[in-house]
Amino acid sequence: AGHCTGLTAEAELLKAYGRSFKKLYSGMVIEL
Repeated sequence: AGHCTGLTAEAELLKAYGRSFKKLYSGMVIEL
């Protein structure tokens, strides 16, 4: 069960990271 929880947390982290990365990326594109 602990392993599954770790995987879920990792997936959530990746989702959150993907959102902030997209925000950062679009900000850079707008500046260019």
